[in-house]
Amino acid sequence: MRNTQRTPFPFSIRFLPVSLVAVLAFVVMLLSQVSSVEAQSFPGYTLFPLSPLNAPIPANAVYTRDTQIGSFRQGSGVWDCPVYRLPVSENPPLVTITNTYSGRVERWPIPRSANPAAEDDGHLCVIHLKNGIVYEFFAAVWTGDTTMSAGGMVTFPINTTGISNPPNMRVTASGFSNTVGMIRREDFMNPADGALNGNTATIRHALTMALPWGLLPKNGYVAPAVGGEQLGSATSSPIPLGAQFALPRNLNVDSLNVDPFVKIILRAARDYGVYISDGSGTTNYGGKSAGSLEVEPGLLVQLYPSIGSAENYMGTVQSQVYNVIQQYGLFRISTGTDPALTNTPLPLPTTILPTMTAIPSATNLPRATTTPIPTTVGSTVVPTNPALQPSGTPLPTFTPAPATNIPLATVGVPTNVPPTNVPLPTSTTAPSGGAVGVRIIVPPTITMNTTFTANITLDNPAGATGGGVKAAQIECLLSPDNRLFGSNVIVGTVFSPNPIVINRNFPYSDWMYVTLTQSGSNPAVRVAGNVLSFKVRPASRGTGTISCNVNVIGADGIYSNIRVTPATFTVR
Repeated sequence: MRNTQRTPFPFSIRFLPVSLVAVLAFVVMLLSQVSSVEAQSFPGYTLFPLSPLNAPIPANAVYTRDTQIGSFRQGSGVWDCPVYRLPVSENPPLVTITNTYSGRVERWPIPRSANPAAEDDGHLCVIHLKNGIVYEFFAAVWTGDTTMSAGGMVTFPINTTGISNPPNMRVTASGFSNTVGMIRREDFMNPADGALNGNTATIRHALTMALPWGLLPKNGYVAPAVGGEQLGSATSSPIPLGAQFALPRNLNVDSLNVDPFVKIILRAARDYGVYISDGSGTTNYGGKSAGSLEVEPGLLVQLYPSIGSAENYMGTVQSQVYNVIQQYGLFRISTGTDPALTNTPLPLPTTILPTMTAIPSATNLPRATTTPIPTTVGSTVVPTNPALQPSGTPLPTFTPAPATNIPLATVGVPTNVPPTNVPLPTSTTAPSGGAVGVRIIVPPTITMNTTFTANITLDNPAGATGGGVKAAQIECLLSPDNRLFGSNVIVGTVFSPNPIVINRNFPYSDWMYVTLTQSGSNPAVRVAGNVLSFKVRPASRGTGTISCNVNVIGADGIYSNIRVTPATFTVR
């Protein structure tokens, strides 16, 4: 969940030299096998071989423990960037793309089957082998068979760093491409036959992670990031974009009783680290902030069919990572000299594998256009977080703890699956028992230009994990955005007294975000009631819809996503 804003400016498409493209096209036909190198390998080419994210953490790095981040897990696929791969043999027709912020127009070879992510950020990633270019978008919308609009649109040559240049042109707040630190199919692929292995794969690059806005400084960043997050709101111990974190280098991941996917991401976080690349809505786990890793949409279900859905699997990943961080710590990395990076292309497989096709299953329908707020590029480099232990203090010698000392889930099907929740129609009475639920309550008919109140109601909070709700994250989108305009969020009475409130209060006219947490020693919420209300003004006649995404944290600290039926009404 990012909802980040970018400031795009006109620029020229930079292509690989013709000779290199020709060499790549020729080598695809050769019989060879991909070797193991310190770069992100794709069947057919090496992605961003000059990226600093491809370098292991140097031996002389300084580790400073940081306690603000309690866990991390995969992000929700509807907010991440769907990846479409085009082999040398494919060259789709040019699509005319108009930047909704600057008015800039480009003509790029984008397949019509490439669907942007379903949620408001509308990210889209197209890897074009023939041109040697990765095309990435923010707030992308198909407006016709050969036309698109986008709030951000950037090309990244595959033989460079994967970081925006010029820095004002970005599709993430940091300027990192979405794909540079993404966990992708190629990380799990056997190059000889294209088979995926989710049990013993090794990720040979750093990961990228979005953090809640409340941890980030406004527009603050450090290298290798080239920009900051406009919605950053941290007032103490801010974590700038571009900061690198890691698990202890002597952590014995193989000794941990965790799922195979968790072991894979823990090894990458130990050996290469995790870079902060973007801002997100607030996510908490165990009383601390949680980060969202960039993962290719659809990948986890393909690797681990038994999880049911990536969203259901979040609780398992988050709880297992949390317990590891609680026991062994998460550290901010500073100083040190990275190993020299090379631009040596990888040998290629014998054929273009079937996995070059896209995983995403998003529909082909255009979404409503959302114009992003321009980002002011920060000029001040935010200093390193204050040390929580003396700088340069060596890490304690690692002694693997018995599995019984780490309360982690047994490898296999996840145990922390969010409760099943049947959506409640807005016109019905909520049941008194069963799973926790959320309803959007609005009048069925509204008069144009007459402001009305939308209420978000929490039903049966005692049905949450642990027997109550300790915190709720509510994010609502009004559509169509040229018909409905929201304002004036008012906190309800469910979380009381004196709840902790983070309120974005419609940074766009069609989108709002609020997190409410019980403060102090207040018990978890067990009684149903109004969580919050907000004002909506319909400016044109027709049908209007309010859609909300709600996450709750149970009394036991377990994070769950609650299905909410959209509220639809008529404006006359």
